[in-house]
Amino acid sequence: MQGMPYDYRYFTAYKVNVAGRKTPLYTIVSKKDGSTLGMVRFHAPWRKWVFAPNNDVIWDTDCLDDVNRLLQDAQRWYVEWKNSLKALRNAEVIEL
Repeated sequence: MQGMPYDYRYFTAYKVNVAGRKTPLYTIVSKKDGSTLGMVRFHAPWRKWVFAPNNDVIWDTDCLDDVNRLLQDAQRWYVEWKNSLKALRNAEVIEL
C-alpha cells in the first residue's frame, strides 16, 4: 500500500494523493487480515470528509469510533495544510 500510514486501533489508513484532486484519499486497511475496508474522502457538495465503506464489511461501534477519529484527523490535517500554504503565500508577498 502506498502513501503515509496512520494507525488506529482496528485499521491503518493510508494517505493517497491523486492527480487532479485538491484533497487526498485515505484507504482503510484491516489490521487483522489486510483487506481494504473502505475509504475516507472529501465530499465537496457537503464540504465534509466522508467514509465510504466497501460492500459487505460489517462495523461495530468501536470500529466506527476509529473511523470518526480518522474523519476528524483528516479535517484537521487539511486545515493545517491550507494554513501552511497561506503562510507561505504571505511570506512570499512580504519578501518581494
